[in-house]
Amino acid sequence: MSTGSTLRIGLVGAGRFSQRRVVPELAKVPGVEFVAVANNSAESTARVAEQFNVATQASSWQDVVSSPDVDLVFNGTQAPQHRDILLGALENEKHLLTMNPLAMTGAEGREIVAALEARPQLKARQYPAFPGGPYDREDALVLRLLSEGRIGRVLSAEMRWHTPFLAFGSYFDILNRWLGRHRRLLVVRKQHEVDNRRVGFSAILADLGDEVAVRYVHDNLAPKAAQNAHIALHGEEGTIVIEGYPADPFSSVRIASGDGEAEVVPVPDDLRQAYEDERRVNIEEQFLGWVTGGAEPTPLLLTLQQGLQSIDAAEAFVASMRQGGAWVELPQD
Repeated sequence: MSTGSTLRIGLVGAGRFSQRRVVPELAKVPGVEFVAVANNSAESTARVAEQFNVATQASSWQDVVSSPDVDLVFNGTQAPQHRDILLGALENEKHLLTMNPLAMTGAEGREIVAALEARPQLKARQYPAFPGGPYDREDALVLRLLSEGRIGRVLSAEMRWHTPFLAFGSYFDILNRWLGRHRRLLVVRKQHEVDNRRVGFSAILADLGDEVAVRYVHDNLAPKAAQNAHIALHGEEGTIVIEGYPADPFSSVRIASGDGEAEVVPVPDDLRQAYEDERRVNIEEQFLGWVTGGAEPTPLLLTLQQGLQSIDAAEAFVASMRQGGAWVELPQD
C-alpha cells in the first residue's frame, strides 16, 4: 500500500459500463489515483488513460497486476478472462474489485476464493450485476427488519419478476443475501414463439434447509398491466412484501400480520440516502473506504464466496433443466 492517504488503482478492462459508472465513481473518492490501465487494444487503452488521467498505459493486464505502483486492481473484463486476472492480482498482493460473474465455472471460482482466503490481509468484492436495480434501495431496510425479528423465523419466500431476459443469478443474489445459502434447486422452464419473439416462463424451487423454501417465478408473457414484480418473505409472525417497481419508493416495503392490512414500513432517517440518491447506494465509495480502514461496505457488494455461490446456483439451474426438472444439490463448501 502506498504511504499517506493515496490509494493507487490499476484498471484492467475498462469498457463502456466501467467508463460510464464505475471508474467515474471511483475517481470521485478523495485520495484515489489511477496509475495504470490496460484495455483490449492500444487505442482503447489510450482513450481511457486520457479520459481519466491515468499515468501509465500498460501493454497487458499482467503489467497492471504485477506493478509495484498498484495497490488495488479493478477488473472490468469479460468473464472468460476473470480467473487468470483475479488470480494474478491476488498473487501479487493487490486488493480487488471485480465485475460479475466471479468466473466461468465453479471450479475456477473455487481457485479464486482459495487464493483470497490464503491472503487474509487483502480485501476483495464483486460488483453487483445491476447496480441501482430493483431492491437495491430496500436492501438495508429489509436486512434490518429481518435482524430485528419483525416477522419471526422466516419459513418461505417468493420472488416474481418480468424482465425480457431471465437473469436468475441477479435475483438469486438478493435472496441468498437476505435468507442464506441455498441447498438444492429444481427448475421448470417453458419457452414459446409468439409473434416472432421468444417468450417463456420459469419456476425455480429452492430448499434452504431448516424448513425454509423459496419459489422464484419469472415470465415475460404477461402484459404490463398484469405484471406484479415483488418479493414476499413469510415468517411465523407476519409477512414482509417488497414491491419491485413501486409508484412511491418510500412505500415499497410493507409488513402484514394476522388478518390485518399490510402497513408501510417508514424509511429510517439513516437509510434515506439510498432512496434519495439516483445511484441508490454509492458502492464504490464504500468499498474504497473499507480498503483504507473504514467500515465494511454495503452487502450489495458480494463477497467472493457469495459470487461463487451464484455460479453454483447457475450450474445447478442448468443441470436441473437437463435432467428434466430434477432436484440438484448445491455445493456447501
